[in-house]
This record gives sequence, structure tokens and C-alpha cells, in this order.
Amino acid sequence: MPGGNVLVLNRLWQPVHITTARRAVCLLYAGRAKALDQDYVAHDWPGWTSILHDSRSTSDEFLQGVTTRVRVPRVVQLTRFDRVPRSRVKFTRANIYLRDQYRCQYCGVKGKKPELNIDHMVPRSRGGGSTWDNVVVACLPCNRRKANRLPEEAEMYPSRKPKRPQWHPALTPAGNAPPHPQWQPFLEAVYWPGSRG
Repeated sequence: MPGGNVLVLNRLWQPVHITTARRAVCLLYAGRAKALDQDYVAHDWPGWTSILHDSRSTSDEFLQGVTTRVRVPRVVQLTRFDRVPRSRVKFTRANIYLRDQYRCQYCGVKGKKPELNIDHMVPRSRGGGSTWDNVVVACLPCNRRKANRLPEEAEMYPSRKPKRPQWHPALTPAGNAPPHPQWQPFLEAVYWPGSRG
């Protein structure tokens, strides 16, 4: 099955989260969502399956069923969900990794969770709290080297000043993929970790 991310909107046309192509097609087939074409016209399953090719489409990915060939939608709108997505990012370990893009803020090395840790710039033993502006992702060697010292004492400074992110983790594409162009009208105000300057 083709990969790729699909933006999910609620009934109010607000972005709720990002899902897989497989899940989006399942929602469409079950009648729980409608697929949006390039002109943002909503189609139910019969309408969407009748669209074989749109010359303006930026996606040429299709799913081949037994009797039907279906284009993978890039935006779907839920038919029954109208709850507004949460506006504040919850302070969790996973969201700290997302904010810092799984990259050590001291040496710049990118790694996986087992190779990384969370460092308190002002150590907890010295009055530092577990807050967005006091924690950064650090690789294990940098975390050991900094130890229980302040950045000035260790002469180790994060590459960016840590702060609460403005994006919502549910709206972060999997695999650091860039947002699909068809998502732009819905995500113009969203802060994308990969597009920081």
C-alpha cells in the first residue's frame, strides 16, 4: 500500500491530526470521512472512487482493489467529529523529542530514543524545574559530560533556546516528511519543526 500522510479535518474544517493513507481510505470507505479533491470539494466513497485521475493532482498514488482503483486522498474531513483540537502542547517526553527533532541540542547529533536523554539545563538538584524552557534533548555522551552543572559551568550551551512549541504534535507528519501542498490552507498558522529558520 502506498505510504504518505493524510491530513484529517473535523466537520468545522479544522486540522485534527495526521494519519496514514491506509487509515484515511478506511475512514472514507466506512462513511466516517469524505475525501477532498484539489478544489477542496468533499467526496464520499462512491464519488471518490469515480475520480481516477486529476491532471492537477500532486499525487499519483493509487490503491488497487479487486475491482476498483482508488486515488489516495491527501486531505479527509470527518463527517461526525466537530471537537476543536487542543491548542496547547502537553509537556511530555515524546513532545520534547519532537520539539528538538530527536537532535542533541549541544552537539547536534541526531539519534533514536535509546541514544538520547532529556537534560535539565538548570539541574533539578539545583532548583531547575521540568518545564519547556529548562529541558532539552541531549545525546548520552553530552548528558554525561554536562552532568550536574549549569551551562556556563560546563561551557555547553543549547543550539536553540528551549521554549514551548507552537505546533501540535498530532499535526506533525510522520518521518519528518514535509506537509503536503494541499494542506497549506489548513495549516498556515501551524508551527512546523522542520521549517524553522
